[in-house]
Amino acid sequence: MTNRFVAPLAALALLAPLQLAAQQWGPTALGLQGGFTYFKYPGTKFFDSELHLPGFSDGTPLPTPPSLYLIVPVSGRLALEPSITLGLLGSVGFWNTHFQLGLRGDYLVTSTFYGAIGGILVREGYGNGVTNTSGYNLGAQAGLGARFHLTGVIDGRAEAQVQFWGKTRTGVAQNAYSLMLGFTAPVSGRRNPAGVQTRPPHRGVRLGIAGGLSDQRVPGGVDQLQLSLPGAGTQGPNFVSPPAFFVAVPLTDRLTLEPGLELHRTHFNGFTLATGALATHLNLGLGGGWYGGTGLVEVARKSTRKPMTGATGLSVQGGYEFRLAGAWNGRLELSHIILAKQRAGHDQPLSVTSLMVGATVPLN
Repeated sequence: MTNRFVAPLAALALLAPLQLAAQQWGPTALGLQGGFTYFKYPGTKFFDSELHLPGFSDGTPLPTPPSLYLIVPVSGRLALEPSITLGLLGSVGFWNTHFQLGLRGDYLVTSTFYGAIGGILVREGYGNGVTNTSGYNLGAQAGLGARFHLTGVIDGRAEAQVQFWGKTRTGVAQNAYSLMLGFTAPVSGRRNPAGVQTRPPHRGVRLGIAGGLSDQRVPGGVDQLQLSLPGAGTQGPNFVSPPAFFVAVPLTDRLTLEPGLELHRTHFNGFTLATGALATHLNLGLGGGWYGGTGLVEVARKSTRKPMTGATGLSVQGGYEFRLAGAWNGRLELSHIILAKQRAGHDQPLSVTSLMVGATVPLN
């Protein structure tokens, strides 16, 4: 470990012996986070940045903080936080993989503020069938944050985080400074009694997260296959998949409106790409946890030296909802998105078939 690792980690380590009023993390909780990351390359004047709301990155070699995480209490003020991000993108003659696993200790200084220290393991690979490169990188992470109650069983947090990465065959040495926003809900502490209907209720507003497998087809073009956990949505320059974050708003006992929103911006090697998407689904409950529906998808993109372009499409989807764990309900969804040819950006028509695994938690 180089000297630049020592100072921030040692400073946070001093938080452990502080004798403060006893605090509690509560039950084990699942969370999703996203935010802004600034990358600085030691010994150079170069920098890059990424913004992901929600957070996910498999399109560049810039290691943003992992997106999905668990808070696992160990004692009153100490918790372990494992985290994960998984991505795979493949097409004819090209592939890209990204696996990121983090583990850190979170220590409550007060009932609101906490410090964190840990490490992150990343495995990245890419190739074109002729030249293939892959490798591992181990980094250190530290953070200072504040947690707060949002509503119902959902807690939020805001965190300043730093990561330190050494040079490898797949990447240069870099420091990453992040401002992250996240939310959590318990996956323990609430059990489903025997004999109770496992179909989750359709009443009440729910937050949802999703990820899975998407197959994008372009007539006369190159098909692409993407696996992402959580979902990558429209992060890439030429890919569209269902948003990783959505809100389910019941309109009647059987009818539910599901808006999904995401925003991404990557500045890498002098090139900037910004993408955003808004998906609006209308789902009809069919009974027994099954549902089906249709919706609209709006995608916008802007890159260096190119004008902003937009694309509007239609979607159909169907799935099954079930009780998962704690405050969370799970669901499996099969969807199909069709985007027409766009004259402004000369984008070809495309269709995307996705199998998504999701989870929802009630706001109240």
